[in-house]
Amino acid sequence: MTESQDRVDARRAIQEKAIARRREREQKDERIAKLAVAVNVALKTGRRALEEAEAEAWEALTQMITTESIRVTEAIEWVGDSMLTPREVARLRGLSRTKPSPSDVASSIRELALRQVDGMIVAAQVSMPTLAAISECGIRTVLINQFSAVDGVPSVGPDLYEGARTGVNQPHLARAHQHRVRGRDGTA
Repeated sequence: MTESQDRVDARRAIQEKAIARRREREQKDERIAKLAVAVNVALKTGRRALEEAEAEAWEALTQMITTESIRVTEAIEWVGDSMLTPREVARLRGLSRTKPSPSDVASSIRELALRQVDGMIVAAQVSMPTLAAISECGIRTVLINQFSAVDGVPSVGPDLYEGARTGVNQPHLARAHQHRVRGRDGTA
């Protein structure tokens, strides 16, 4: 055998080993890809099952709280699962498919009641549904910027008449007002 034949044999052996390693890598990649698909499918199936279970749990909790008129803490005691906390109930509420619109103050008040807040300050004009929500949830509440008093609920609101009278009677405002009323030529 000549030196050139040795080189040809050596190249052939190296190429065959390279082909074998490539096949092994491809086979390994195929095995890994199949396992990755299995993991992905299992996780998606588990997530879907968890979402369905959480939706069912929230539906049952909602019925306990609204239909049976018990507080969240009572519902938690009835369930008897140490993993169920007021925070977890609020999280389940957040996952529900029937979220109220953020502008609905009454729904927001009910949601706060689910979170077991100690009190709230409402800085929006209250409607009858909002008043009903405040009284039904039993949370201590103060209303701010109410133009009229609401029976049974402490409120802080402006006295528009007194505020206007005080504002106009301020010396610097009175001078500015007189200047505008008289006009530029000094006539009234």
